[in-house]
Amino acid sequence: MTDKTDPKPYRPKTQPLPFLPVSPAKLMLSEGVAQIWGDSMLVGAMFKAALQMWIHGPADERTLLRLIGGVPMNELVDAGVIVRGTDHLHIPWVEEARTESDRRRLANAEKGRKGAEIRWEKPKDSSAMPKHSQSMAEDASKERRGEERTEEESNISSSPKKRGRKPSPINALWASLWSEFRGQTWAWKKTDAFKLAQLLTLADGDLGEIERRARVMFASKDIWVQQNASCGLLLARWNQYGVEIRPVTATEAALSGGSEAAQDLYARLKGVVGS
Repeated sequence: MTDKTDPKPYRPKTQPLPFLPVSPAKLMLSEGVAQIWGDSMLVGAMFKAALQMWIHGPADERTLLRLIGGVPMNELVDAGVIVRGTDHLHIPWVEEARTESDRRRLANAEKGRKGAEIRWEKPKDSSAMPKHSQSMAEDASKERRGEERTEEESNISSSPKKRGRKPSPINALWASLWSEFRGQTWAWKKTDAFKLAQLLTLADGDLGEIERRARVMFASKDIWVQQNASCGLLLARWNQYGVEIRPVTATEAALSGGSEAAQDLYARLKGVVGS
């Protein structure tokens, strides 16, 4: 077959698919393919050149010479599988596949754009909105309202000062103790109300007992406790802070092991301290 020359300039490659879409029927009907099909070397050279051109577009002669060699290139040109242009060589069925790929890609992009407009544009008449779009809009609205309610409830429960509400007795007690021992205002968190409610349950509603155990915690000499004192720590160590452990002084130790008169004095001292 004679050498074919295509004088038409080819546009640069566009965005190809990550794979080369090959239709066996179209491939076998392409110019020269059936003629070279019995030669495995030429078929391999054709596909090697096709992959190069699919990624990088029509190739110059030097590139193809380096890629598949001069003899296979000339035979593919003679068979009409590869076509010479003014300054490039190309494979017609590869360029057809590229054109079809571009057409589909642009059509899908346009379809997606129109679909987005239908879904998200607010029509003047809500009845004109497609049913699935109405459902999506209603679900989104319900979700937003639910989030607003949850946030509002959390804010009310976590801080006694929200919306001018008078703090509950347990909240007021904790804020007062924190201010007394730390000299600052307690920064309320969402979980604080839940922890204080649990403390009330453990104390059977006795605010005095909560205050007593909280003072034991705040007065602790343990550095870690001083750094981490909180209503959460009081809840976690409720049983431990139920008993205040006070070290025995040297005088008490001496009296407790002395004579009968000393022990009597020690017992009376205990009674005075206990009262």
